[in-house]
Amino acid sequence: MRLLGRSITVLAMTGLAVAANSTAGLSAEDDPQARSLELIKLSRTLYERALERSDPILMLAAARLRMDADAEPGKVGRTEPSGSDLAPRNGPNASGDGQVFSSEQWLQLAVRLSNGSSIIAGLADDIRSMKPKGLEEGGIYTEATIAARGKRYHYDLNFVGGAFAEIYSEGLGPADIDMFVYDNNGALVCSQTDPSNVNQCGWTPGATGPFDVTLENKSDFADTYALMTN
Repeated sequence: MRLLGRSITVLAMTGLAVAANSTAGLSAEDDPQARSLELIKLSRTLYERALERSDPILMLAAARLRMDADAEPGKVGRTEPSGSDLAPRNGPNASGDGQVFSSEQWLQLAVRLSNGSSIIAGLADDIRSMKPKGLEEGGIYTEATIAARGKRYHYDLNFVGGAFAEIYSEGLGPADIDMFVYDNNGALVCSQTDPSNVNQCGWTPGATGPFDVTLENKSDFADTYALMTN
């Protein structure tokens, strides 16, 4: 009963976080893209905390937040691999079919972290049956594979001058993927090169126009990633 009570409390707090996030602290209250991205990032933070603590309840909450982001695969700029750097469609995490921002893998992980608890499994099933809430409309992201030691190029991502711009990427697997953002003159405006599968670049453009993104896989295996903007 104690586990169930804590689970209900954490999931209720997660619902409050979604409600608060949908009305405050964002670039525009009526911008589903920005709100969706905020929930994606928040869910990732909670996911990492759940892993650190081996906490199935926090993992359920992370999965619920990710579901509430209601992000869908779509087109974000133009995507091209670099020549022979086409990622193979086999091997670990080389799928490119909407898995990166899915909540399902986190729900399954929550059950594993609980050593198969029937309470956690039941709560995971409850979450699966829920509809996303907090957002009337979700955001769009693009998903692709990237070869071992390969690159992916995303062209013509348009941002408004004077308004905060943000680009976020997340890998499905553990590949070390770096991000570089360039303006239309080829000047580097932002980069993130730490050894992780998550990148986040934010800056304020001086003028409205297109920006290009290069993602570079530093690992010896292919991976799938998702890229999203505000």
